[in-house]
Amino acid sequence: MLKILVSLTLFGLLAGCVAAPVVPPIQGPKAVIDDSYLREGQGQAHFFYVESIDGKWVKNTYSETYLKSISTGAAFVMTGQSRELRAEDTRLALVGRIGFAVGLQEMMYSGERYLVEGSVNFSPKADTHYLVKGALTPEGSAVWVEDTQGNLASSVVGSEQAYVSDIQRRGVGMDVDGESGNNSQSSARDALFASIQSGESSDAVKARMGEPDRYSRQDPNPLLVGRKGYSSYHYDGLGEVQIRDGFVFRILPQVVIPNELADIRSGLYTGDSESLRQLAQNLFKVGEARQDALDLVAQRLWDGKAEEGHNTVDAMAWFCRLLGKSGNSRYRKLMAQLEQQAETRKLRRYAGNALQELPVSSVEQFEPRQG
Repeated sequence: MLKILVSLTLFGLLAGCVAAPVVPPIQGPKAVIDDSYLREGQGQAHFFYVESIDGKWVKNTYSETYLKSISTGAAFVMTGQSRELRAEDTRLALVGRIGFAVGLQEMMYSGERYLVEGSVNFSPKADTHYLVKGALTPEGSAVWVEDTQGNLASSVVGSEQAYVSDIQRRGVGMDVDGESGNNSQSSARDALFASIQSGESSDAVKARMGEPDRYSRQDPNPLLVGRKGYSSYHYDGLGEVQIRDGFVFRILPQVVIPNELADIRSGLYTGDSESLRQLAQNLFKVGEARQDALDLVAQRLWDGKAEEGHNTVDAMAWFCRLLGKSGNSRYRKLMAQLEQQAETRKLRRYAGNALQELPVSSVEQFEPRQG
């Protein structure tokens, strides 16, 4: 009964939003701003969006995704949103929040850690494309506006440290006064590709990366009712961006098994959750066995033991399989700790399985760095 009440309440709120008047086309100098999201499973995502412009509510990726997902059960139909705005001083209400297709799950996650909102003064430049970006973490959350080159274009709402951590992860970013957030990396092509986020428009991708090296098209499968086709933008040496209905819905970075430890460390802590999962699967397939490399994986496992996103938890499970496959007893203590302390049942199960694979031995045990 409570689930029905939550769903009806959400539907009523969103239906009221849809009744908002249509905004006429903007005449004169204008800019464009896109919402974005990070999908963490079929029915879970982080949303970053404009809620209102100068006090007037606007359709956004959060409201439109929920409207299109009403009849899909526990799965989201992710929907991007983009809108024009005048190239003049304006006031934006920004929101970053976690969302679940099942309403009761969202109620469990409500609170400061996974919801950040506030208003910012914004002075867009004419003929410029902007993006709403953000970060939601247990340590702190933030939402902001940046341009397609990763430069900060508004003040940060929420945790400044969450913003700094995000731009350092991506290797881009400058502060609102024009000071570089990460030295010369802000203009690096690979860093810009790493900054592409689901929900951005195809125009934003081209503004950031230029024209793709080639295009491809995947037509819809006639046997899958309601499944749409999509276009792919291929950037040589970087990866593939998949576009559906004019918006990014999947980014597939080119995965290369790194040989250098620095590259492995970078792969473990940069990129999105899907890239992390691909790296974990590939390391398992090649049977990475160098102890110094496995120590990096073990540290990432410890650092990620409280993470709950679908793709991230799947990556952690692959890392457990890798350590178990190694047969190196050095990781028995870590697996025993994860079996007891990991946040998700899946990770606890895989840690337990890996523990069973590792022989009992008196070798020195891996000790993770704390904090």
